[in-house]
This record gives sequence, structure tokens and C-alpha cells, in this order.
Amino acid sequence: MVEPLWKMFVKQFAGLMHMVIGLAALLSMSTQNWSDVTILMVLLFTSVTSGFLAEKNAQASMQALNAGLEKKWFVKRNGQDCYVSQ
Repeated sequence: MVEPLWKMFVKQFAGLMHMVIGLAALLSMSTQNWSDVTILMVLLFTSVTSGFLAEKNAQASMQALNAGLEKKWFVKRNGQDCYVSQ
């Protein structure tokens, strides 16, 4: 099953590094240091987007590899050895 893209993107925010950057941005907002907030938010979204694209490409590669695999099973039918494919 393929995960929806929006869910894959949102999951990128769950990492510890992204939470720390988000917390730093919130602290900078509380001190009204807007230049730091801007830099931290750009850093956060760049990192999340980069991780999202990497995961999306990895998922596409896995789907291509799985599509190219021939599924065969070795079975015994009526006392004879044979291969069954899907």
C-alpha cells in the first residue's frame, strides 16, 4: 500500500532535529527576533522538504524493484516438484 504524499510530508516533522528547530523558532518568536525566526523556518522547511523528496524517491524505487520481481514458489503437486508463479 502506498502512503499518501501529504501524510509522508507531515511525518517528516516528527524527527527530533525538526522538533528542536521548531522549538528554537518558537523561542525566537517569543523574543521577537524575527530574523532568527525566518532563518530557522527556512531551515526547517528545507530540511523537511529534502527528507520528503528522498523518501518519495526511495518509495518509487522500491515499487519499481517489486514490480520487476518474478514471484515463484517451489511446490510439490501430485508427488512432482514444480514451480508456481503468480
